[in-house]
Amino acid sequence: MNRIGLESYSLHPLGMQLHEILGWAHDNGAEGVLFSGLAEENYRDRDISYLRDLGQMARDLGLYIEWGGGRHIPFEMDGWSRTDLMPLNLKAIKEANAIGTRIIRSCSDHMQRANPGNPHTHLLMKATVEELVKMMPMLRDNGVVLAIETHFEFTSFELLKIFDMCEAEPGDCLGICLDTMNLLTMLEVPDMAAERLMPWVVCTHIKDGGLVFGREGMTAFPSSVGTGIINLEKIVSLIKKQPHNINLSVEDHGGNYLLPIHEPWYINQFPDLTISEYNSLMLLEDNAERLMIEGLLEITPVSRWPEVCEERTRGNLKKIREIYSRCG
Repeated sequence: MNRIGLESYSLHPLGMQLHEILGWAHDNGAEGVLFSGLAEENYRDRDISYLRDLGQMARDLGLYIEWGGGRHIPFEMDGWSRTDLMPLNLKAIKEANAIGTRIIRSCSDHMQRANPGNPHTHLLMKATVEELVKMMPMLRDNGVVLAIETHFEFTSFELLKIFDMCEAEPGDCLGICLDTMNLLTMLEVPDMAAERLMPWVVCTHIKDGGLVFGREGMTAFPSSVGTGIINLEKIVSLIKKQPHNINLSVEDHGGNYLLPIHEPWYINQFPDLTISEYNSLMLLEDNAERLMIEGLLEITPVSRWPEVCEERTRGNLKKIREIYSRCG
């Protein structure tokens, strides 16, 4: 059964404790929480007994929990020093086991292709495969799935290559956390990329958004569900057709991401991008431009997000329920 909940980062300006986020979810009609995007202290300062209580609270309220704190790229991206992820991911596994969840979302925190001085994607892929192969027995032994988020470092094509190099199969200990808007930042049409990745998807960040041209490149940004250019109906339909359960956790936030597509060094980093998909992406951009001119789509500044996050999250939950009910 697919359940509709929220991603905790949507409410991060409110400074709520984990159990308060869970309570907010219950009081506002959500069916669970994917806890990710929290400040480091929100993970570090939570002992195992607290997390056991959090898991019990979720069960008492009939809510799902999916956890965060996992990592798959063995570099500190602010300076690119190599780091051992085994202790960090073992900690996330112990936390997930205490809560009683199988899903651990794994994420980097850097738009690595936006700077030509950063390491090449092939190097990051090779290092990621080495790290994942080491971790897979530990993940299996503990009955968890490391869900790599579609974020800012690997395209759907590259993620599939990584799984192939790991000799992994869908349903094993590696999977995908499908962030529907982030796919735009990797120059992918979200529903096309979602279809490529769907057998691997184990959790989600359901998020609408836009994509517009500017002098310095294209800007991608999140928006309220139903106001953007992402074909969420198709993506939700794909999710509903999967033989395994995938919860729909809505995410939203302020801000935007500049993609310097006018620069040859940038566009050359996407060798799997076909002319057909790029043309489809441009059609989405045209639609976003039209919606913005009509005043139906806008970029929400980060500074404004604290005052609108609760209302937007409630609205997103309602809209996703409507979309879900329409999808076959």
